[in-house]
Amino acid sequence: MTLYEILGVARNATAEEVKQAFKKLAKKFHPDANPGNPSTEAKFKEISAAYNVIGDQQKRAAYDRELERPQGNYGFSGFEGFDFMFDPFEALRNSTQQLNVVTKVRLAFLDAKQDHNQNIKFTRRNLCKICNGSGAKTFSGNCGACHGKGFVRTSSLGFLSTVQSCNLCNGQGKHIKDHCGNCQKGFNEESIDVNVNIPAGIIHGKILRVAGEGHRTQKGAGDLLIQVEILEDLRWERQHANVISKILIDYPTLVLGGEVEVETIWGKEKVKILAGTKVGTVMPLYNKGFPRLHGLIPSERGVHSLILDLSVPNISSNRYNELLREMKKIHETGA
Repeated sequence: MTLYEILGVARNATAEEVKQAFKKLAKKFHPDANPGNPSTEAKFKEISAAYNVIGDQQKRAAYDRELERPQGNYGFSGFEGFDFMFDPFEALRNSTQQLNVVTKVRLAFLDAKQDHNQNIKFTRRNLCKICNGSGAKTFSGNCGACHGKGFVRTSSLGFLSTVQSCNLCNGQGKHIKDHCGNCQKGFNEESIDVNVNIPAGIIHGKILRVAGEGHRTQKGAGDLLIQVEILEDLRWERQHANVISKILIDYPTLVLGGEVEVETIWGKEKVKILAGTKVGTVMPLYNKGFPRLHGLIPSERGVHSLILDLSVPNISSNRYNELLREMKKIHETGA
């Protein structure tokens, strides 16, 4: 099911039509209108997530591009700029989303060729072992700010409202008489080192998730979200699984043909140049690109496209210049 189908609108729906469709569905499935109904709450989160993409011009354009790609499967691998290696709605469905820890990992260009493990160091909040996350040594009565609910409504927009944990009682719903002397509102900071598998073919901007390694409170544990940054390499340009590079060929080889050696991300390859090859010709080297992320065939790789250009030599000998003038005369006279 696409995001458009979730909102019940066509692919060519205007921004106003998308907005109106979201408002209608949000009003119908809002938790306040359906108290104690977990299915409508899940539906509300799903349509909210869909509108977060379709209601944003840039995100919508990126999502449309992904839908048009043959290998596009947004629901599982994401799309450029808003990439997740998991269902993009899952974070919104997860009630502990605010407990997620976001960090980054930087990879060299060629690191994405194959699977490898990497240690990720980060800091997260963990439950205080003394007060078990309550932030209190002793309590006395209900909290005056949230009236015993543990949460407060911070803002509203029409029929929508924002709810967050009460800061005064740390979400306990009780008045804190004496604060715990061992923590900051129920948690302590701790340094963590997690070993993460980075799959072959990983793309710049993708986000890897490690479940349960985020912040930890009485409500549960969040996830560790790792955004992947891949450094550039001036020898090649990458487009998803495909690689592009320019190769300089001397004039005699372009005219007469021959064999040249090129550098791919998998090593050096010998390529045959046909006689009469023109400048700007693109030669595909199949299966010499990056592995296809989540590809149906594990061994399948992208294409390395070679763009042929003319190599102008820096030779100033009299003999060489004489031959050039003679060749120019042949071009001009045809004899």
